[in-house]
Amino acid sequence: MTSHPQDLSAAREETSATQPATEPKAYVLAQITVDDAAAYAASGYMSMVEAAVAAFGGRYVIRGGAPEALEGEPGRERTVLLEFPSREAARAWHGSDLYAPAITLRQSLSTGRMTLLDAYEG
Repeated sequence: MTSHPQDLSAAREETSATQPATEPKAYVLAQITVDDAAAYAASGYMSMVEAAVAAFGGRYVIRGGAPEALEGEPGRERTVLLEFPSREAARAWHGSDLYAPAITLRQSLSTGRMTLLDAYEG
């Protein structure tokens, strides 16, 4: 038995109609350049962030690692990718009293950017 594209499309529509719409997961991409690695390691920042991320249903997808430039110049920054159940959960985490001290600490030891992204639900 072979499936035709229109059969697959109809199946998706039927599934969508019978299941409640769920909000897509959200990701926070942090690309940080640490100014003083020893101070950063000794600061307690990592344990502060771990607790805050977990409290809002988040998890680490990428945490540092060994980046390899496939195109362009290799970056010097540390890359972290966090997954949250929704955009609202990610925003709540970032704006929380639990995470606020970690932001202040990180900004005193590094420079970088943090971006909120929606998961692709295609």
